[in-house]
Amino acid sequence: MTIASKTIWSQFIQRKLLLIIFLATLLTGSFLLIDYLGTQILSTLRAYVHGESAYSKGQKNALIHLMRYINSHNPARYEKYRQQIAIPIADKHARLELEKQNPDLFLAQQWYIRGGNHPHDVEQMARLFTYLKYFQATRQVLELWREADGHIEKLDEHASIIHTLIETKQADNEQLNGQVAQILGINEQLTLLEEQFSASLGQIARQTERALFSATCLVSFGLLLLFSFVVTRTFRHIKGTKEKYRTLFEESLNGILLSSAEGKLTEINPMGGWLLDLEDSRQVSSYSLAEVFAKFRNGEALYERFLAAKQLENVEIEILQQETTKAFALLNVIAQYESNGRIHSYRTILRNITDQKLAEQVLATHCQELKKINTELDSFVYRASHDLRAPLASILGLIEISKPEVDLQQRTAYLQLMSKSVHKLDNFIKNIISYSKNTRLEPTAEPIDFSKLISEVLDDLHYMEGVDKIAIQIKIEAASLFYSDPFRLQILFSNFISNAIKYRKPIAEPYLQIKIETSEQKAIIEFIDNGIGIEKEAIDKIFNMFYRATEQNAGSGLGLYIAKEALNFLKGSIKVDSQVGKGTHFTLELPSMVAPAN
Repeated sequence: MTIASKTIWSQFIQRKLLLIIFLATLLTGSFLLIDYLGTQILSTLRAYVHGESAYSKGQKNALIHLMRYINSHNPARYEKYRQQIAIPIADKHARLELEKQNPDLFLAQQWYIRGGNHPHDVEQMARLFTYLKYFQATRQVLELWREADGHIEKLDEHASIIHTLIETKQADNEQLNGQVAQILGINEQLTLLEEQFSASLGQIARQTERALFSATCLVSFGLLLLFSFVVTRTFRHIKGTKEKYRTLFEESLNGILLSSAEGKLTEINPMGGWLLDLEDSRQVSSYSLAEVFAKFRNGEALYERFLAAKQLENVEIEILQQETTKAFALLNVIAQYESNGRIHSYRTILRNITDQKLAEQVLATHCQELKKINTELDSFVYRASHDLRAPLASILGLIEISKPEVDLQQRTAYLQLMSKSVHKLDNFIKNIISYSKNTRLEPTAEPIDFSKLISEVLDDLHYMEGVDKIAIQIKIEAASLFYSDPFRLQILFSNFISNAIKYRKPIAEPYLQIKIETSEQKAIIEFIDNGIGIEKEAIDKIFNMFYRATEQNAGSGLGLYIAKEALNFLKGSIKVDSQVGKGTHFTLELPSMVAPAN
């Protein structure tokens, strides 16, 4: 081992130990900071969950006392109503204060206390609100809160009207019943919003807990690795031998070159010899750094830059072999100084990044795909949870209001509404199943009988509302057998036919024309209707997940997205022509999955 190598190794260990001590201190401080922040955030989220419970309880108790006041006309009941409704109203004032550009935190805390929150929690609640109110997840929660406060205001307005009617003795049963109906409607809306608010808070708490747990695990793992590294490297430094150093030097995946202060090479490892295409990496005394730089593209200018700065750091270079690029590398040239400040040697490191450069394009493509998948997954989870809960909440509400109902006709109406919600939930679950199968199942090539396929789809849609009000015209010109995936074709036909039924014009004579032309190479499928049409600016969005171009029908917004995904699996294309009020024309072109015989 050369004297320069020994000195470099010793200095390397000293710098690493200082770096390790710094990193250990930094990681320990980070761990304590994460633990403190996590405790504060989770404690405050717990306080908000308690506050939501007090808000909901106050609103429900206020409603109970108001209903008793309507039945008894007892002023004491109305006073109890005022006491209970003051709780959510106080929370509203706290929110309004904290949403200001420069909020009065003390005033907001006082409102929180009036809203039933513990005095020890209100300071952190106010501060967390100001820190997180600009985040997307928090904005969604605040929107629910604002909407609920609006319903509280409406409830209080109706209560004031009822109180005036009763106090002035102008109330009759018809007026009171009308007010009660509106109050119950508001209560249903509040119940739904309170459930959504609680669920959103729970989701934020779970996400925060997972993030904090992951951060804690990462820091703990980092500390373990760090101290293991310290012990290992210290032991190697104390017990190290020439052979161990030689093994580390020679087996490094980086090219390492050691040179004197005059620029003459003293050592080079095998990776350095391979990268620089030296005939014998162990006989290096005849080479200089200038000759090494000559093997780089634009090496002369780079060498002049090194002479001026006496070092180079993370310079991306191309290593040439007979005027062509052999490899890519990151170049670092570091000067080693004596105690008197004079340079005694240089260390040159060539980090081979050829594979990294070649993989960058593939990585960029994968990143784009992952971003698309993550965006769709976030949207899917949020919308799916909402669309699954909404029909269930509607059914629960209808059950509650139908319990005291004695009118058989009214009960039948409630059951019809429940049936509608169940069908909506069933259709959404079917869409999810279709989406799952479409993404998991490999396409299978089978000869397609389009008449049979359309008949099966129409049978599935037999009970769909409005199916008997649209004329379906089918024209099939099959020049030869066409091979494709029957499952995905069924997805396509089901979605386009059901859309034509759902979005028909009620005042016209609605129709749907299905035209199919097949050959050995491809199939052209057209769906032409005279429905309500699609706005021009919405055509490019109709295949997005959960996008709905119109509110005429409460669809899930998944149908055309799943259809487009199925079309992509079949390597097909689609063209859309539509005019509002006149209809829509979809043209699908699908290649055959079996190549025609020569």
